[in-house]
Amino acid sequence: MATTSLRCLTLNCWGLRFVSKYRAERLAAIGDALTDMASSAQQDGSPFSFIALQECWMHADFESIRQKLRRSTNLTHAKFFFTGALGAGLAIFSAYPIRESYTTAFALNGTPLDVGAGDWYVGKGTGSIVVRPDSMPEQDIEVFVTHFHAKGGDHGPESLRAHRLAHAWEMANLIRASSERGRWVIAMGDYNSLPRSVVMRLLREHGCLSDAWETARAFGLAKPTAFSSSNAGEGSANSPLEHFSVPEDMEPIAGSLARATREDDPPPTTPEEALSSRGVTADSPLNSWSAGKQISDIARRDKGKRLDYILYRAPHGQLRAARAEVVFTELVPGTDYSYSDHFGVDATLVAVAPQHHDDGSFSSPGTMSEDTFESAIDAIRVALPIADRTGRKLLVYFGAAVVSLFVLLSAPFWVPTVDLASYGTRALIFLGILSTGLVTWSGTTALYAGFIFGNWEVRALRRTIEELEFWRHRLG
Repeated sequence: MATTSLRCLTLNCWGLRFVSKYRAERLAAIGDALTDMASSAQQDGSPFSFIALQECWMHADFESIRQKLRRSTNLTHAKFFFTGALGAGLAIFSAYPIRESYTTAFALNGTPLDVGAGDWYVGKGTGSIVVRPDSMPEQDIEVFVTHFHAKGGDHGPESLRAHRLAHAWEMANLIRASSERGRWVIAMGDYNSLPRSVVMRLLREHGCLSDAWETARAFGLAKPTAFSSSNAGEGSANSPLEHFSVPEDMEPIAGSLARATREDDPPPTTPEEALSSRGVTADSPLNSWSAGKQISDIARRDKGKRLDYILYRAPHGQLRAARAEVVFTELVPGTDYSYSDHFGVDATLVAVAPQHHDDGSFSSPGTMSEDTFESAIDAIRVALPIADRTGRKLLVYFGAAVVSLFVLLSAPFWVPTVDLASYGTRALIFLGILSTGLVTWSGTTALYAGFIFGNWEVRALRRTIEELEFWRHRLG
C-alpha cells in the first residue's frame, strides 16, 4: 500500500494586541522559525502538510507569516478565520489547495461582563479547511483549528468548565458530521484541557478521535523528545517513516490514552523530562512567560500542563500517528524570552491510501462511557441554575438602576432653589450628572447581560444537556 506522510504543527502564538508582551517581535520570530522549520523539513524529505495557529489575532501578523511561508516553503495556501467582534485568532497554512473552508463560532464563550478574558468578544470557535492531497486525489481531508474557553482552570468543580464542555460537544458533532461525509479529520489547537479531563474524554469518545501524542507513545512508534525550531532538520523528524511499520490492527479509536499516560505515573523530576514524558505545552518552568505566573498545583507537580493537541480520525485505521514532538521550547534568538506562553506540538501522521474507491465514511455512534456521560451532564446541570440566578440578579440590578435613574432625573424638580454660583452646588450638579451616566450605562449593561446573554446561556446549556441525554438514550 502506498503511504502518505502528513506532518502537522500547532502553536498558540499569544498574539493579542496591546496585551501580549513583545507581540510584534515574537510573531515575526515565529514566522521566521516556522519558515526555517518548513524549509528544512522540505529539504529533508519530511515536508509539513499543515500548520495551525491560535491567538494570531492581528491579520497583519498572519499576512507576514503567510508571505514568509509562501516564498520559501511548500505551504503556499492559507486561511485566516474571521469570528466575533475581534476575531478568534485562528489560522491554517496548507501545502495543498483549499477546496472549502468553514467557520463556526461556539454558542458559549464566557460572559460579556468578563472584559478581561475577552472570550465573548473574540467569538472563540473552530475553523476548518478541506483539502485533497496530491497522492490521494479521491480522498478529502478536513483540517480543524480551534481554541477552547480558558476560564475555569483545571481544578475545582467540573461545572466551572461548563462552557468548555459545550465547546467539546459542538466540535465533536462537527467532526462526526465531517467523517460521515467520507472525510478524514485532523483537529489541532489549544483545548485548554488536561488529557484526562472530561472535555478531552468527550472529544475522544464522541468524536472517535485519536491523540497523536498518546498514540505515538502507546505503541512505541517514536519516543517523543523535546524538539526545537532550531533543530528542525535533525533526529526523528528527519525521516519519520524510515523505520516505521504498522500492524493492521494497531490503533484503537479511544484506547491509547490509558496505555500511554496513567494517573498513577510518578511526576517528572525535571522540566525536560516533563516535555518528553508528558508532552507539556503550558506553564513549563522552561518557558520564560511562566515566571511569576500563578500556576495550579497540577502544573507545579507535573512541571507544566499539556493543553495543546493534534487529534485525528479516519476509518479502517487509514490514518495513524508515527511520531510526536514538543516544539518551540527554546528562547527567541538574541532575547531572554520564549516564542509564546505555550510550546507547540509537531506530529507526523501516516495516511494509507485505499486501493479502491471507498466512501471512507465512519458513522460509528461513538464509545462514550457512562462515566463521561454522567460527568458532562452533571457538570452542566450544576452550571445551569447558577447561570439562571446570575441572569436574574442582573435583571434585578437593572430594575434598581431604572428606579435610581428616575430619582436622579426628578431631583431638580423637588430640590429647593440653590445658588448656582456656589462651588458646592456645582460639585453636586456634576456628581448628579456623573451618577446619571454611570447608572444609565451600568443598567443598560445589566439588561443585555442579564436578559439577552442570560437567556442565551441558559438555553445553550439546556440544549447541550438534552442532546447528551438523547445520545445517551441512543447508545443505551
